[in-house]
Amino acid sequence: MLYVPSASEPKNFQKGKIGLKQSNPERKRQRRTTLRLLYLLLILVPLLSTATYTWFSLSRAPKVNTMALYINTPVGLEITWTPEDEESWGQNLNYAEYADSETILKPVTYSDKEKTFYAANFGFDGRMSDIAYALTDEQNANRDDGHGYYLKMTCYVRTDENVKVSLSRAYENSGTYLIGTPIWNSEEILHNDGGQGAQSAVRVGFKITHYDVDGQQVDEPKFIIYEPNCNYHINYEQAGQYIPTASIDGTENLISEDQLIRQSSTLWFEMDPVQNGVLVYQYGEFLDDQHLFDLYEDCMAKIEIYLWLEGQDIDCTNEIGKEAQIFANIQFYSENRPDSGMENIETNGKGDRGDDDGHDDDRYDDDFD
Repeated sequence: MLYVPSASEPKNFQKGKIGLKQSNPERKRQRRTTLRLLYLLLILVPLLSTATYTWFSLSRAPKVNTMALYINTPVGLEITWTPEDEESWGQNLNYAEYADSETILKPVTYSDKEKTFYAANFGFDGRMSDIAYALTDEQNANRDDGHGYYLKMTCYVRTDENVKVSLSRAYENSGTYLIGTPIWNSEEILHNDGGQGAQSAVRVGFKITHYDVDGQQVDEPKFIIYEPNCNYHINYEQAGQYIPTASIDGTENLISEDQLIRQSSTLWFEMDPVQNGVLVYQYGEFLDDQHLFDLYEDCMAKIEIYLWLEGQDIDCTNEIGKEAQIFANIQFYSENRPDSGMENIETNGKGDRGDDDGHDDDRYDDDFD
């Protein structure tokens, strides 16, 4: 059985040596067994990656408390849950109207190679044995029972102009950010962090599919991962650092860099004097270009939004409370992209990739000519 240390054990933990003498044949058999086990462990390393110390050793069930979905649309972008209902198209959607706000989140990880989510199998002692339980939206999304693992919602956007759609920067209680829900503690006269650390391990995924004016699908879905609070960690010694989340596919990160949108930590602080429901926010900045997709005039895109607790994240440990509560605000921003034939202007400003290598972002390959 593969030994998996719990989150509370130090990384340099080693078992003591056994000092019993054994016969030569017995030692030879042991060496052969040890070699076989060594080969087996070498094969398992690319699969388990960092999961041996980041996943929960016991199953916990944080819950999504509130999630809002809004669109900032100065150039005619509309959104709906039900595209066939013409009267449903508008400028904002409320997650509470779509699914139960008590959806259970349990640790899963996304495989870009398999285009699906996987959960860990746990032994009778509560320790993880492997990461091989393939999940499906039909069986494991938006549930509040033992089969619930992650949240999924599907919305549609359309436009009457050529537009570029991005995640909106956060400011003054709007834009895109994710925090632990502030919970008022009347006995201590302060707010508690309802996230209990879960906000450090949550990811939001956008699976985007384009449709033409006739409603025909025109491309393969593209998956982009938004990683909020990417430099906030439960372990204060790691605070301020960005630590990539290794994939079970054997890659350094869950997804390629051009499909990853990182954001620094969003924090809240008490007012002075402390007041119930009154807080000061410090919003995180995007560290990558927050562009999601481009949309042509009179065309439509389907956006499948996933929210999950990433088991491979270094902060996905037993320190996260069972009743963790999360507030997520996802806001889109659209801007006109006229058919001018002009090339994109490279910038190094925050939120516009900021790469120093001078290369264009691959996500703009489908920009308007």
